[in-house]
Amino acid sequence: MEAHREHHPHDRPPTLSRHRRGHTHRRSRARRLRRQRHQRPGQYLDRASGRTFDTMFLTMMIEHHEGAVGMAKTERLKGAYGPAEVLADQIIKTQTAEITQMRAMLHGN
Repeated sequence: MEAHREHHPHDRPPTLSRHRRGHTHRRSRARRLRRQRHQRPGQYLDRASGRTFDTMFLTMMIEHHEGAVGMAKTERLKGAYGPAEVLADQIIKTQTAEITQMRAMLHGN
């Protein structure tokens, strides 16, 4: 005979409330759009013009440069090939300066 067991809320798998489900959906949609933008950035720029184009271009270039700086920092930490380390130093210096310049452009300076 099977023993009677009292059910507690913690016995059920977690579920999201209706409100949270919508929020999660919006968040995953935003993630998907960011991923698509990185996979096909030209598609989004092709549809834009004027100030919107400039803003998108600068935003994407900042993200691109930040990725390059991060990779260069990893090269400096883990790399062993001298010429690659020198290149990494140059990338960090020049692209960090360009990020600063592009951020100033975005903010109208």
